[in-house]
Amino acid sequence: MIPPYYAALAIAIIMYLFLPGMVPHPTWNGAQNWWNSQFPALTSSVILSHVLLIHEHSYTWFYRIDGPMWSVAVEWQIYFIFALCLLPLYRKFGIGLTAVLAVLVGIAANTNHLRWTLGANSWFVGDFAFGMVAATFGHSPQHAAQNQKVRYSAVGWCAIILAFAIILFPNAGQPLIIGRLMFHLKSKPWISQLIFGFAVACLIASGNRTLSNSQTSVPLAILSSRVVVLLGSFSYSLYLVHVLILDCIILVTAHSKLPPLVYEFVAFVLAPVISLVCAYLFYLTFERPFLNTRPPSGLSEKVMKIAPATTSHGRQFERP
Repeated sequence: MIPPYYAALAIAIIMYLFLPGMVPHPTWNGAQNWWNSQFPALTSSVILSHVLLIHEHSYTWFYRIDGPMWSVAVEWQIYFIFALCLLPLYRKFGIGLTAVLAVLVGIAANTNHLRWTLGANSWFVGDFAFGMVAATFGHSPQHAAQNQKVRYSAVGWCAIILAFAIILFPNAGQPLIIGRLMFHLKSKPWISQLIFGFAVACLIASGNRTLSNSQTSVPLAILSSRVVVLLGSFSYSLYLVHVLILDCIILVTAHSKLPPLVYEFVAFVLAPVISLVCAYLFYLTFERPFLNTRPPSGLSEKVMKIAPATTSHGRQFERP
């Protein structure tokens, strides 16, 4: 996780130093409006906060240099919370209470009274705890009986529908009480994100159970297809560098006065292809050399047999 991050950070800084046009453009708007959120990019505090992976704690650092990097900082810090807090709680109180405490503490930390947590999306700790629950129920022998009874798929899809309803429901001013309720829920992004995290955990647990029962399903077949596995193998690299690639494309096209159809072709066809190719090259150079590609020793043979595409390319099982 960390070597590719620092490689992308170094590439971004080099771009800001030497690439013509990497400056604020106050007149840009619309789809290009996010450009100016990256500046100022090369102040000492911005660079140091990114090096230390604490830049999500201040809105003056948050989107600077390479916007998506804020979530890498969040994830990195949650790994420490996971090891120092969640695992000891799990050993002492069990998985259920640990997940509840993680959700409550994550929500409570996201308050105006703790300003240093406002950009950290502290409720992500709850999402990590949901993943911990899914893994526990999927692989722990002591939960095998409960694991076979819970209808994970139904619960997961219902939660996804609820999350999207909160996100997409019309704004305030609706005559129905439910409309006003949905608006208030929508104004708190942590609500829909925690619901969605819970839904994904349910679907992961459902997939684990399907594999452990030597069965398969349409979602599993899709997720274990070669194309999806290939995209997943370098998805982290794509996440790190896609904005940098789009920056270069914007610089080339912004002043070229392309016809609308040509511009749309560049934006919606050429740019994604270029991003995928460059991200894969970045993955080969800066991410794959640091991956542990050996399957865990306890990986079930039936899992290997059911989802061969997932393991036949030497994909990563763990990021050091």
